[in-house]
Amino acid sequence: DSSTSRGLGDVYKRQGPHHIAQARSSLRDLLRLIDALPRQQREIFIGVRIEGMLQSEAAARYGVSGRIVRRHLRDVHRHVDSQAARLLA
Repeated sequence: DSSTSRGLGDVYKRQGPHHIAQARSSLRDLLRLIDALPRQQREIFIGVRIEGMLQSEAAARYGVSGRIVRRHLRDVHRHVDSQAARLLA
């Protein structure tokens, strides 16, 4: 049903160029923050939060305990949250 499914073009039309530019800038900032993380932390974050890997799968893939995976995810979230707050201030 076309009334419930909308494409990205519809989103762009509703949001306007200024909003789109801000969203792209925020995404670039987030990608820079993620890229600056230590390698293992970054790979675990991307695997679990972006690719949908289970924490147990990440632990097995990177040869660490589930506790370490959870710590890396917690640390990434804290880092991103603190940097995002700084960028928005």
